[in-house]
Amino acid sequence: FGDKQSVEVDGTSYDYYVGSVDGKEAGYAFITGNNEGYGGAIKIVTGIDMEGNITGVYTLDISNETPGLGQNASGKFKDQFVGKADENLSVNKDGGSVEAMSGATITSRAVTKAVATAVKAYNNVKGAA
Repeated sequence: FGDKQSVEVDGTSYDYYVGSVDGKEAGYAFITGNNEGYGGAIKIVTGIDMEGNITGVYTLDISNETPGLGQNASGKFKDQFVGKADENLSVNKDGGSVEAMSGATITSRAVTKAVATAVKAYNNVKGAA
């Protein structure tokens, strides 16, 4: 990964890194988050390939979420984002395609919003390129 860079999305600045393989850009890692989790702040890293598809979601901080419920966002929940490229992601309870974690809808919404922000950030970076 290269040096830390930043991009603005909806008035907030987020950090990101460009990944390379054999000297050729291969994808991006965006660090996003919000204060909308059940227990407060959540922070994630979203990997996005050069075509804009999500390659992975990694939780950096969901420690304030309820153990056994919201903290499960670091498990299988995040896998359902892989392959998506939609910056309008939302949970199924809000009419979207993301299956919320049972008993942890607030955390599900917060993580989903952070992933959607990463896709917006990608689109801003690629639009500026």
